[in-house]
Amino acid sequence: MGSSEEARYNENLVEELKNDFNFTDVSLVTYEDLLNKHIRLCDRLNEFNVF
Repeated sequence: MGSSEEARYNENLVEELKNDFNFTDVSLVTYEDLLNKHIRLCDRLNEFNVF
């Protein structure tokens, strides 16, 4: 979607679109969220000595 700042700025618009098109099960991920998920995955793989 974009940065966390962009997500906050467009939060109302995103909610309107999700409701208008019945996309209630869709969740958008920001760049920061994606990076944090990747870091968490790498940390977990490192704990199990996968790397």
